[in-house]
Amino acid sequence: MPVAPFHGWLTWLNGDGRLFAEASRRRWFMFGAGGHLVWIDPDHEAVVVARWLDGAHSDGFVRLVVQALGS
Repeated sequence: MPVAPFHGWLTWLNGDGRLFAEASRRRWFMFGAGGHLVWIDPDHEAVVVARWLDGAHSDGFVRLVVQALGS
């Protein structure tokens, strides 16, 4: 059993929806200091980068991107 099945190769996996419930289970994320976020979405061939994102607004940001991508 993996130690952390939601984390792999320096990325955060959304396989069980624990990270972001509204995002597809095939998407994965990278987080950096200062609120930097990289979102990889293979279904839409998209990479979304946000800088200086307050963690309190992460769910709202994810919701807006999901709506923009139409998924």
